[in-house]
Amino acid sequence: MTYKEFLQAIIEGNLSEDVQAKAQTELEKMELANERRRNSPTKAQIENAPLADAMHEILTDEPLLTTDLAAAMDLSTSKASAIARLLEKEGRAVSHDIIVPKVGLRKGYTRG
Repeated sequence: MTYKEFLQAIIEGNLSEDVQAKAQTELEKMELANERRRNSPTKAQIENAPLADAMHEILTDEPLLTTDLAAAMDLSTSKASAIARLLEKEGRAVSHDIIVPKVGLRKGYTRG
């Protein structure tokens, strides 16, 4: 049974054993593809892994603002912030709220 025939059978309401078997097969294929996708790192994760390791080396016991981390690593502040959040999620960094005079509340990160 082709996928087109399968979909037509569903539309017509003709749910024979053949259609049910095809549906089960397609569901298993979908679950397998989703499982592979879940367990495989994305292109961005692969590219950011060395940056995360480098940022972890920069972190100290004193909180560093994401702007300072960005300047130290020659990254944009948003990229540095994303990598710092990744480190925090992995448990390798801890975030702190820091009050910066004339600016307001900012995030700082220490080694975790």
